[in-house]
Formats: sequence, C-alpha cells, structure tokens
Amino acid sequence: MKIEKSLRTLGDADLKGKKVFVRADLDVPLDNAQITDDTRIRASVPTIKFLIKKGAKVILASHLGCPKGVTPKFSLKPLVPRLFELLGVDVVMANDCIGAEVEKLAAALPEGGVLLLENVRFYKGEVNNDLKFAKKLASVADLYVNDAFGTPHWPHASTKGVTKFLSPIVAGFFLMQKPSEEVDKKILIEGALSRITDCKRNTSSIQQAILKLSTLTVDSEDCCEALVVASGVHILENLMHRSNEKVRNQVLYTLWNVAQFPHLLLVLAYDSLVNTLFTDLISEKSEASFTACGILKKLCESAGKHEIPEIPGLCQDITRLRTVVELRERHVKQERTRYRRTEFLEDKLRQLREIRALCQLIEELIVARG
Repeated sequence: MKIEKSLRTLGDADLKGKKVFVRADLDVPLDNAQITDDTRIRASVPTIKFLIKKGAKVILASHLGCPKGVTPKFSLKPLVPRLFELLGVDVVMANDCIGAEVEKLAAALPEGGVLLLENVRFYKGEVNNDLKFAKKLASVADLYVNDAFGTPHWPHASTKGVTKFLSPIVAGFFLMQKPSEEVDKKILIEGALSRITDCKRNTSSIQQAILKLSTLTVDSEDCCEALVVASGVHILENLMHRSNEKVRNQVLYTLWNVAQFPHLLLVLAYDSLVNTLFTDLISEKSEASFTACGILKKLCESAGKHEIPEIPGLCQDITRLRTVVELRERHVKQERTRYRRTEFLEDKLRQLREIRALCQLIEELIVARG
C-alpha cells in the first residue's frame, strides 16, 4: 500500500460530506461478547473523531479473529456500544460489509456519521485480496484512510485491494505516529503478535513481526510485561516449532529479553518451553545454543533462590545434558587435531563452558531439592 497523504494534510473541502473508508484494527479480545481490552479501539479514536469533526461520513472496516465464513462469535457487533462511548455519536452497524444493505446505509449517512461494517474476514476474498471483493468494499466510499498499525502491509482486500479503486490513499494519525516516541508500545506488541498468528501469514511477515518484538523488548520492562500479558510467550513457543533458523533465533532473543526481569521468569518456567530450549541448547547452532543456555541458567538461578517453583523438566534433562557435555568435549578434542580455525574452536569451547556451567547449576538444584 502506497501512502499518498497524511490525514492532517487534507483540508475541510477534501473531507466535508465525503464518504471515507477507514480501515482500522479493531481485533479486540472478547469474552462472551464482552470486550476485555479496548486498546485497539482507542488507538483509532483520534482519527475517527477528526473525520467526524470535519463533517466526513465515516465507513469503518476491520477484521476480528480468523473466522471461516460467517461466524457469529467473530462479529463486530459487540464493539458498537464501546465505540459510541468513545466517539460520542451513534454508530450504525451493518449486517454485512458489502452488498445492497451497506450501499443503502452508506448513502443515508449524515455528515459526521459513522457506519461500522461487519467483519471483512467473513469473506475469503479479504485474505486472498480478491479484487472483485475489494471493488465492492470501495464502491461505497470516496477516499481511503488506513489507521490499522498492525496490518497496513498485509496484502488483503481491505488494506491493499481497495487502494486500486480509491484515491487519495491517506494515513491516519495512529499509523503515522513515531513508534519510539508516541505509539503505545502495548499496541505495537499486540500488532506484532497478531501478524504472527494471522491465518494468512507468510514467512516475510512473520520475520518482520518477530524482529519488531525482539527490538521492542530490549531493556524494556514495560514491553516485556505487555508481551507476557498478551500471551506472547506461548505464541512464540509455538512459532519455534514451525519456523526457520532466523526466526527461531529472534524468538530466543525475545525470550532472553523477558528473562532479564526476575518477576517475569515464572512465565517461562513450564516444561514444554524448557524442553524446547533444551533442543536449541544441544543443537549445533551456536547462536541458538548460547541464547537458550542463558535463559535456562536464569531459570535455574531463580529456582535455586526459590523465586519460582520447581521445574521438573530442568532436572529430568540432566542425564541428557551430561551426555551432551561428554560428546562436546570429544568433539572439541577432535577438532583441535584437525587444525581448524582458532575462531571456530573458541566458539565451541565457549559453548562447552556455558553448557558445563548450566549442568552444574542443575546438579546443585537437584541436590538442594533432595
């Protein structure tokens, strides 16, 4: 999607009486049709209020979850009361996102009115970027505003396809904010996790998302806490089982960032994650091994101080770890006889020292726990 203008550059004449298709990210968590976190809704409120004030007719579109066809639990209808509270104007809810009813409701919108379309992902054409579907979405509007920070680069009908039929293509206030200074980092974390779990994900999108997470969480307690609250640790663990080496390393860096904060270690202390970390620890990939070893050492040290409960998986893997140490020692001796590069040997020796230190920590933990 090529942004042509920012919302602030548009004058009153560009907006008054115009039907504006606003693509927001209203993918909020629901529990029995009740919103449990309205962060994403609040993120687009400044853009919507600006358009209302300018006399535009706002046609609001979003996805929610990954439905397979029309699925009531993924309807956007539960969002209407909260939008009304935040915007201070009535919000008309459509039963669909395209079709005769939508055309009629859009035509009847007063200046400053808001129409919320139903979940665009109820149609396969959304994630497939079907241009026929995109044209139907665009047919009720005069211009396009994208304010969905977590989704603007997705090649979907409501983010890419519609831009072929509407002009100008305008960035909303939230999309144009500078991440390091103004954007709520919690929303950035959620946006990256959303891209990782998106039902139409691709490798490039996932790599960008995990890189954003690993960058945001460096020395940032707030971002690490936001990641934990958003169930990010479990999402990242699942990602490790189906990703390439580059993505896996970035996941490990992100988990390492979380491990720097003692009060968050408890979230990492469960057997399936520990087993996954052990897999990386004993791999031949030194980068992954060092990072996994560092996380496991943090867990052992915390468990030794009784700051977190006992982790059965840590102690159960000690036999396998001893075997790994023995094999690595033999391997290093063999490499020395082959006159391999000094850098290579130093890397292997450092890796061996780290694993030995972890092995000792686990053995001390076993003795202390009886």
